[in-house]
Amino acid sequence: MGHEASLVPDILPPGRRIALIDIDGTLTEGLTISSFAEYLDNNDSFNSSSWDHMQEDFSRYSASDHGHAAYEQFAVDLVLHYADGLRDYRVSDVEAMAGKFFVSVQRNEVPEYRVYPFSPQLVHLMNKIGTTIAVSGSPAESLAPLKRILNLGDLRATAIGQKNGIYTGRVDINLALDSEKKKVVGEYIAEDTDSARSFAFGDTMHDLPMLEAVGNPFVVGDNSHLLAVARRRGWSIINSDNAIDQVAQRINTLFKNT
Repeated sequence: MGHEASLVPDILPPGRRIALIDIDGTLTEGLTISSFAEYLDNNDSFNSSSWDHMQEDFSRYSASDHGHAAYEQFAVDLVLHYADGLRDYRVSDVEAMAGKFFVSVQRNEVPEYRVYPFSPQLVHLMNKIGTTIAVSGSPAESLAPLKRILNLGDLRATAIGQKNGIYTGRVDINLALDSEKKKVVGEYIAEDTDSARSFAFGDTMHDLPMLEAVGNPFVVGDNSHLLAVARRRGWSIINSDNAIDQVAQRINTLFKNT
């Protein structure tokens, strides 16, 4: 893996190109919101009853039919309970804990959560073609260190309310909801965006707003519903073994004659 990355031209033609990238399940294994909440709870930096409620949310969703209505309710409840878990905590303290969380992640000390080995090189490739934009339903404070680690250009994520440096327990923006994610994607697809030579990466049906917005959608992972859509529409399907080579080849194909 990585040999084909040498095919990517050093100089690309000018133009406004973007790469929309999901995080949970695409760049990382595991769900950031839950792993970070558990980490905070284990370090006495989260309201424990809220962590209990989050676990109940997961149990209810697991027992559901996993349909659209069930997911929407799960997305609302989980983020509300996460926000309540931060209520009255200092923003600066939680942000510092996020940094420590990712130090533990890099040491493989966080159960059921890791950054995929191909993620740094994938973001590096996308930074060559345009602006990388991570779009995630997980909360912004939990992902800010990952943005720095991977050198992502922008991060759009769930926002928890703040006042005077303290978390209010209110949800300002819930990007776990498909409708909210679609709004964010729309902000980046402007008239001068070269959508035909822009990219997107996602692993579930909830990433469709990103994948449908660009000319080069890549499906990561084994979600059967999304894989069916990808095969029907002729989208690229990648995994940890072939991601870098496949993406580099696509870049080379798009720009080889420019």
